[in-house]
Amino acid sequence: MDGCALVCTVESLEGYDKREQVLANIPAVCHSEALVAPRDAFKTPNDEKMEALVELMLHTFSSGIVPGLKDCRIEISSSAMDAASLPIIRPILQRVIYEDWDGLLNTVEFGLLLTAANYRDPNADKHSKWVVTAILTAAQEGDDRWFELAARQLGISRADP
Repeated sequence: MDGCALVCTVESLEGYDKREQVLANIPAVCHSEALVAPRDAFKTPNDEKMEALVELMLHTFSSGIVPGLKDCRIEISSSAMDAASLPIIRPILQRVIYEDWDGLLNTVEFGLLLTAANYRDPNADKHSKWVVTAILTAAQEGDDRWFELAARQLGISRADP
């Protein structure tokens, strides 16, 4: 499967539920023994494949989705990124910081995803740290997930109470 074909398939699907189903299967595709070099399917120019994942996350965090579905979609996004070694790239972060994806700046879950992500570009890593700092300062309350994000950002372990 060609990476561009994969991106077109995901983007052509109407409705987040259908996109979620495709993205949920990325780990199985990456670990399939029936395919030769399955991770190569996720190589596309300019890493466009990340946009479908980020759009799913933005929709998940900015709408009134029930908590169980929200947690499921966060896990799907994290698993897909990890299995396919999908990097966070600077254009994605610039859209979060300066453009139409700024709703993600209010979500600790997106910050947790950023702290666990792959980075091929040192500038993307710097932007990511800035985004996580913005998320930490914007949070209304410091719950367990907030403390986990703060500990990851500072590079320290957090002792459980």
